[in-house]
Amino acid sequence: MAGIAGAELERLLHSGDYADFRIICNGATFPCHKNILASSSAFFKALLQGGWKESTDNAVNFPEDDPEAFGTVLHYLYTGEFLSERTTRFASWMRSVTSATSKSLPTTSNASSRTPELGLAEDSSKTSIPPTMSAYRRLILAYQIADKLDIESIKDQVFSFFQKSGASAFLLADTFADDLELFYNVTRNNDLYLRGWVTQHCIIHSPELLSKPEVIVVMKDHEPMAWALGVLNQAKLESMRQSKIRLAGKLRSCATSLEASVEKEQKLNKENITLTEEKTILSSTIVSLMAEKGKLQDECNAAKAQVVQLTKKNRQSANAQKRMRIQHSKQLEAIHQQDRQERQERQQRQVRQQQQERQHRQRQEQRPQLSRHDFDALRPIPLSIYESITGHRRA
Repeated sequence: MAGIAGAELERLLHSGDYADFRIICNGATFPCHKNILASSSAFFKALLQGGWKESTDNAVNFPEDDPEAFGTVLHYLYTGEFLSERTTRFASWMRSVTSATSKSLPTTSNASSRTPELGLAEDSSKTSIPPTMSAYRRLILAYQIADKLDIESIKDQVFSFFQKSGASAFLLADTFADDLELFYNVTRNNDLYLRGWVTQHCIIHSPELLSKPEVIVVMKDHEPMAWALGVLNQAKLESMRQSKIRLAGKLRSCATSLEASVEKEQKLNKENITLTEEKTILSSTIVSLMAEKGKLQDECNAAKAQVVQLTKKNRQSANAQKRMRIQHSKQLEAIHQQDRQERQERQQRQVRQQQQERQHRQRQEQRPQLSRHDFDALRPIPLSIYESITGHRRA
């Protein structure tokens, strides 16, 4: 009953149209349909077809069950869809069945007035509301109802939800002690299905739960033997786990040391191979160097012979240069001698010239001085005579 058929049956359940049977649950009345209940549940089939009083009254009362949990069961019986998370459409339907009686069928007098806390706005959409601890409690109560009505498929759905949601999120919540108390109160002592799973995970997570004494009190009240043996076994397992960790650490250390030794040995082998190769290369190099040494020795002998020849030539060249330097020195000495003679001659000429100039000045000083009248009287005299007499050039 999925897809379109499931949606139509959900609408039929929520509207109560054509309902011919009532389920009264702690203040809530669910208008239902006999044919759907009988075809979906062996319990309701036996109830409706077995001639019981409820089949003639067209009503059955479950005064101790939670309305929201029962609504979850009915939703699954009608649609085949398990609501692990409440939706706004489901919440709106729950408000309608808890706030007022069915329009077509009256409620019985023993219905309770308690209304579950929903706090959801009315909305026809199917948007999921994030699961809280109230969702866990709703599913625990739905598990109780399914166990009472012998609906194994719903028990499987609840168990699958707890497995998928994870043990840590459920077991380590702040309100886990209250939820665990409820869980043990509504499940049978011999329930090895979900009850066994929860007990097992409480024991597995006992180190974390030791900080919550209220949880330990609940466990000791309801499962004292399992808790005592489980905690002891868990302590042994923890000790074994620690020993295993230490052993694994030692094994890792040994493996690391062994790997280091193997790597070191491999490295030494590689170094030995490298040294052998280098030794071979060095041997070849030495042979080549010896051959080159012979060649260099021959070249050295040839160079020595050339050096001897060059030395001989250098001595000859040095002797020639020495003779040239001596000859050059003699030439320079002759040139210097000639320069000295020329300087002496120039000095003598300068001395004679200076003597002549002094004599000339003396003669000039000894000549008589002429007045302007004398110069004018001598002006008609020829120029050469005038200048020789006066010692002045005519203007």
